[in-house]
Amino acid sequence: MKKIIMHLTGNKTILFPGKVSGVCICKTFSLVCLFLITLTASVEIIYAQTKKLSYKILQGGSEVGYLFLEKKDSADVTKFNMESSAQKRIIFLISIYEKQICLFKNGVVKFSNVFRKVNGSIKTNKSLLNNGKGYEICCNGKNEKLNLSDIHHNQLSLYYEEPVNYNQIYSDQFECMLNIKKIKPNNYKIELPDGNINYYTYTNGTLSSIKLKHTFFSAEFILTHSE
Repeated sequence: MKKIIMHLTGNKTILFPGKVSGVCICKTFSLVCLFLITLTASVEIIYAQTKKLSYKILQGGSEVGYLFLEKKDSADVTKFNMESSAQKRIIFLISIYEKQICLFKNGVVKFSNVFRKVNGSIKTNKSLLNNGKGYEICCNGKNEKLNLSDIHHNQLSLYYEEPVNYNQIYSDQFECMLNIKKIKPNNYKIELPDGNINYYTYTNGTLSSIKLKHTFFSAEFILTHSE
């Protein structure tokens, strides 16, 4: 465990009181995941900068939910936290609650987790771990190797950084790299593996809106607050 801690955090002092529910833990790397869960839950690292973003979610012109993000940076560690809740009407009303965590060290993804509930039932709960030799996905008690080299950007990165110097991001949902296509200045689109499309608009380097053009519904995320 000491080697794991040193590998992920260097010589930083880390305290991890409390607990986090809803994070997938698999037998083969349960100790590592447990450490990372506590790390992302309550970590005493001296962060040089914290930036928070708030979005409202619109469907058909009506506000149906929210999305909050927090990014914390230290000298070599970056941590993203995202929480969202929305009620989307497709054929009938669907309530969706989601939390995401992503931890970078020296610009490389070391751990991420996606937890999603639909109408109160857990639909997604999976983790991605960089074990130093590659990536593993943990979902439903099973491990699966991911045939990717170091991941430098994931979907949460898009909220804080306009993709001017890269054209791919990793999607925890689809477990693959997604291509980013620039369609005009400060505007991009990502075509998802399921055929849906997301459109991203940036203002002064920060994501100001997302438009979802999906088969059964459309929605928009509008930036309301940045600090």
